[in-house]
Amino acid sequence: MSTPPSPSANPDEWDSGYLADLTLPGLVEVEVETSNDIEKKKAKGGKGATTTYQGPHPASVKITCTMHDLIEGTQDFGKAANLLAALRERRGKALAFSHPMAALFGVKEISIEKIRGKKTGRELVISIDASEFTEESKTKGSATKTEKGLEPRNQVLGPDIPDPPATPAASGAALP
Repeated sequence: MSTPPSPSANPDEWDSGYLADLTLPGLVEVEVETSNDIEKKKAKGGKGATTTYQGPHPASVKITCTMHDLIEGTQDFGKAANLLAALRERRGKALAFSHPMAALFGVKEISIEKIRGKKTGRELVISIDASEFTEESKTKGSATKTEKGLEPRNQVLGPDIPDPPATPAASGAALP
């Protein structure tokens, strides 16, 4: 993975982006947030907790496209209309995403969750909320496994009382 240029070195690259095979319209801003799944186990009556790393959550991505002074025949307005039509056709699919902020976080594909549009004065803003697309894990279930011998459901437990004594005849002892 190559490091993207800094925003001051190439502001035009940071102000644009590509989603699937389409150029995003207007001035593009991208926010990426990552987090981890951490299980916290607090001991009863004690201070502190034991933490277990369960793996990363998919990155959350917010894309904002701001178009100024929109007129129906302008290039940005046409790009916006094409983008929205294409996203409607590709609902639920992984889409290639290219922007320097996404590249910094290693996000290459996203899955669209929500699209909003807002017009204020002569400005149109399209906001896209998405999650990083990740392949389904091949291992199902929890990240931590309990050894089979320690799993309570797999243990065969004996009765709480010892076996009843054998009858004297069965043990070969004399009857009283």
